Amino acid sequence: DMRGLAPLPPPPPPPPPPSAALPPPSLTTMMVRVLVLVLLLALSSAVVGHDHHEFVVNSEEHQYVTCGSVIKLAHFRHNVRLHSHEVAYGSGSRQQSVTGQNNKDDDGSYWVVQGPLGQPPCKQGDAFTNKGAVRLLHVNTQKYLHSHGHQSPLSQQQEVSAFGNGRGDMGDNWVLHLMQGEKEWKRNAKVRLQHQSSHRYLEATDFTYRQPIHGQREIVCLLNPPSQSSTQAIWTASEGVFFAKNE
Repeated sequence: DMRGLAPLPPPPPPPPPPSAALPPPSLTTMMVRVLVLVLLLALSSAVVGHDHHEFVVNSEEHQYVTCGSVIKLAHFRHNVRLHSHEVAYGSGSRQQSVTGQNNKDDDGSYWVVQGPLGQPPCKQGDAFTNKGAVRLLHVNTQKYLHSHGHQSPLSQQQEVSAFGNGRGDMGDNWVLHLMQGEKEWKRNAKVRLQHQSSHRYLEATDFTYRQPIHGQREIVCLLNPPSQSSTQAIWTASEGVFFAKNE
């Protein structure tokens, strides 16, 4: 039971016989992994190391999530990372699926933070303010976090997908709602992301998928807005590379 998901065409080749070695990753996959590794190693001015995969930020100026930061978004209640992969929805839009990944070390959970479509591009290190908009570009597949009017496959809320091959549309813009009185987005600060076009909030549901992505959580936009005191739809920027904020 694929529970609303299907692999992207073309179909994968048949599995090798038990005695055969698995084929090496594709050149594109290897290049993406190398890019992520280079970012995490070369940008040593942004981080000084990590302990149990949590990066240690070396100064106050690196506490901010700024333009160009490469981050993982952790869901406050379920502690899953916002994730995507080359697996399409089998219903709804049939675009690339977005899920909540339990394994926080998975490299499919990195997103580049960019400014919104419809405004001049932000500069590396520009801060993002409360009620300002952002886009999130999935590093591995170069698609934007996106939503639209399609129904989600498990909970029948609003579908969230990854869309655009590096070029998207206005459905990729998300408005930041900082939860603790901050004026600018900071690492580990609680934030809600509201889809700018539909005014609905990004959330990880209680539903999980079966094969081919067993155990990963459904990601949706909530049809009903969460209350201010609710723990729904709260995220934090956890692991990643954080550029110093421009003054």
